[in-house]
Amino acid sequence: MSFHSPTIAEIRASTERLSNPDASATVVMLGGDVAVKFGQTVTLLEAENLRFLSENSKIPVPRVFATMVEPETYSKFIVMEYFDGERLNLIWPSVTGLERLQVADRLKAVLEDLRNLDPPSYFGSLNRQAFDDGIFWTPEQNPATSGPFETEDVLNEGILKKLAENEPPSHLSLLRKLMDA
Repeated sequence: MSFHSPTIAEIRASTERLSNPDASATVVMLGGDVAVKFGQTVTLLEAENLRFLSENSKIPVPRVFATMVEPETYSKFIVMEYFDGERLNLIWPSVTGLERLQVADRLKAVLEDLRNLDPPSYFGSLNRQAFDDGIFWTPEQNPATSGPFETEDVLNEGILKKLAENEPPSHLSLLRKLMDA
């Protein structure tokens, strides 16, 4: 496939929206075979993860063509191959028992492929990066709470430190007991 990297203006001008209007990220189609996911909540780590899976597994993932950042809005853009298909949650009621088993078998194969990847020697994101979402996220990516963490014990301490910002001591005490059990 010949690829021309679109400009941010071309992406924003696209009228073929694939995502719901209230989604945290916008996904648009360009030219029938390229999709672009963008927004302030999009992380470029997602593109790195897709590339990693493409290179290290048999899991079908879209090929990433380019990534961009719009400095004025801090929006990130992932330009990737478009995979055509139907949303499973929309067609599931009409899927036969045999088809459901086939879907389950495909999902099982994907999960087995993921489990067969060599785990890293740390707890964190790809390439020894900090966790970038959920409980671990901090604006400054503080390694004490965002990682990467060398051991499970250090990971658990990071979780407790982050939770201490908003949770009462009684909750932290209970969590510590559960982690130490």
